[in-house]
Amino acid sequence: RVDHAVDPANRLHAVALSPDGARLALGHAQGLVRIVEAVSGRPVAELAGLGAKVSALAFSADGQLVLAGTSAGATFLLRAGGRLEKAWEDRPQRPPVTAVALAGAGQLFASADDTSAVVLFGKDGKRRASAALASRGVRSLCMCGDGPFALAAGCGDGSVKVIDPANGTLAATHAVGSAAVTSLAWARGKGALVAATT
Repeated sequence: RVDHAVDPANRLHAVALSPDGARLALGHAQGLVRIVEAVSGRPVAELAGLGAKVSALAFSADGQLVLAGTSAGATFLLRAGGRLEKAWEDRPQRPPVTAVALAGAGQLFASADDTSAVVLFGKDGKRRASAALASRGVRSLCMCGDGPFALAAGCGDGSVKVIDPANGTLAATHAVGSAAVTSLAWARGKGALVAATT
């Protein structure tokens, strides 16, 4: 067990583990993202000034990018090299971001909110497609496949909806249960999606 100390005045609201398990991204209430070594807790980099509580985080497959969503509805792509810096940002007037996901080493990005809106971005940071899901809010997102990718959305109505990222159309709906699907994970090499509910 490794404990990571957090300032009570700047509470932790989101966390993501890099695919190699070496680093943690920590999202704080005051618009701060910190990267730390997972085992030692040693600080690696941090970036403040995202303007609102960091509500969702995800690493890219190579661990070099971090996607962050905020309670103000903004989405930021951060480069996690020697220092943490903004690669691009999307700041529309949207409800709080509830989930984010990245495909591969940064080919595709997605964010979702509590109104069940999902936005897909290309690697240039421009919006590619959007989808409106009638699902009582999106609670989790996951990129599926090893390319081409599909986007799975875990929804508040207990369903998992699969979205075609090329145009934002709904490709499939799977009823998992009656409780919200709060976690999704792609089992690489197995062709399987794992879903967990409240």
